[in-house]
Amino acid sequence: MSVQYFTSQKNYLKRHPLSGSTSLAAPSTLVGGTYYRSSITIPHNLGYVPRVRVYYENSASDGKVYPAGGRRNGGTYLGLAFNSIYCLWEVTSTNLTIYLESAISQTGSRTIYWVIYWDSI
Repeated sequence: MSVQYFTSQKNYLKRHPLSGSTSLAAPSTLVGGTYYRSSITIPHNLGYVPRVRVYYENSASDGKVYPAGGRRNGGTYLGLAFNSIYCLWEVTSTNLTIYLESAISQTGSRTIYWVIYWDSI
């Protein structure tokens, strides 16, 4: 008798097919005269706010992947390290928006990764 660990009968987070990755331009658009930002919006149209995980490459050259800093709460992120890029995200019942932010204008692009789960928050 074989044991099935990954079936829909088990209670684990199930990935939505729109989970993925892409290359996003480094932050170079000045926002409010205080920081630079770039963003991407991924429409999921689930009709509810799903659980999400977001990761990003802070440097274009070191290949390290970091977890995003968390949800954007309408304010700016204070204390951002001068040369660093910070990743934030927000999710609604229709879209996941991912932001890269920096205290200075950056060049190049960074790879971002996201997982949208079928489960709601």
